[in-house]
Amino acid sequence: MIVTPSPHAWAQDIGRAASVAATRLAPGELAVLTVGLANPVNPLALWRLTAAKRTYWRSTRAAEVDTSVATLGQAALLTASGEERFDSIKEQATTLFSKLRYFTPHGEERPTLPAALFGGFAFGSNQRQGAEASEDWEQFGASTFLLPRWTVSPHSLRLVLSKEELRERAPLTAELTEVARALESPVALPRSSLSLRQTLREAPLPRGKSYPEGVEAALDIIARGSLKKVVLARALLLERETPIVPLELLARADEPDSLHFALEFAPQLFVGQSPERLLGVRGRELAADALAGSCGAESNGALLLANEKELREHALVRDWLITALSRVGEVRAAASPGIRHFRTVQHLATSVEANAREPHHLLELAKALHPTPALGGDPRAGALRLITELEGDSRGWYGGLVGWFDETGSGELWVAIRSALVDGNKARLFAGAGIVAGSAPKLELAETTAKAASALRLFGVTP
Repeated sequence: MIVTPSPHAWAQDIGRAASVAATRLAPGELAVLTVGLANPVNPLALWRLTAAKRTYWRSTRAAEVDTSVATLGQAALLTASGEERFDSIKEQATTLFSKLRYFTPHGEERPTLPAALFGGFAFGSNQRQGAEASEDWEQFGASTFLLPRWTVSPHSLRLVLSKEELRERAPLTAELTEVARALESPVALPRSSLSLRQTLREAPLPRGKSYPEGVEAALDIIARGSLKKVVLARALLLERETPIVPLELLARADEPDSLHFALEFAPQLFVGQSPERLLGVRGRELAADALAGSCGAESNGALLLANEKELREHALVRDWLITALSRVGEVRAAASPGIRHFRTVQHLATSVEANAREPHHLLELAKALHPTPALGGDPRAGALRLITELEGDSRGWYGGLVGWFDETGSGELWVAIRSALVDGNKARLFAGAGIVAGSAPKLELAETTAKAASALRLFGVTP
């Protein structure tokens, strides 16, 4: 059971750090106030409070360590679109990081972990934002990252304030009290799905095609020899009589070996349980997941390891990652894949690691990698054209990237799959499958159904 300390302990520490910052911060700079927590808290409890921007992150890859982080509000917001969006976010972030100064209750000092930006990228580079965006993704744009106002992990708390905000102590005191109350009590378990009235239906592909018909069309193109693989996605539409509660979805997240994530850019919420890390950067150490080829959770994994079609699909992704990362360093990867087990599916998986010859920023490398054949296809350009033709422009951030990075360029970006977009009482759930020569439309439909079941579990639905 998580015990929350008296709010006065860390609130007083924040107050002392704020007092120091108020005397040293110059106009235009931002104070990053960091305090430790004597007793662990559940960061998810921060989502009891509302704000225009909220995020949540929890990796279950190292299950013995609680890596959860919740953020509330924004101290700064970065957005970009077009082919240079990765470069633009990186440049904006460099400018923003230069304006940060770090304070603890003991004075001005840098913490072990510097501040991070949280956000992500849409699957495609031309996703618009605001009034020019499609209705489904109007709050997200092609790429959005934020420096949170509040960042809470189990053992630390961080608050970012401007010089003007440091002068206004009464509002800060009230805000500290509000956050303390939110963290005081345990997060309630979600309601039983039996008490919720909700409907689920298929979203047709453009021109009214069914998903199997889309697979047939893709197979026709592959048979002509211009493509080796294309990833075709489908969507399910869920609707309730009452608004969907974000905290309820996050409390249900239970996938092992995954990143549980949520980005709420009010009023829309993008939530999921991704099993696939595109890239992690820690100094010169790089790590990526080759995840392709799958079967149901109850199937015989030995048959998956012997399935020629699934092995061929996996090899396309693994070899592509090895080739890409070998351009920047020495690569390490197993000669043959293993199996990773999830609640509703099993995947062929290979960990691809590299020791870079020189430091590289996460976004610099991600720009070259995204999308891999696991979410786009091979060759990439032809696959992306076919995806637009068969799916239209509905992916948004599905199949894009979500994660975080700091001023050193270290961080992680995960592929935004096993995910759903929530707006009010409605949700659009996404799933895709890699189509190669030998794919069978009915089997690909079954595969996407099993994958969608991971996101459906968040809504209390067991297909």
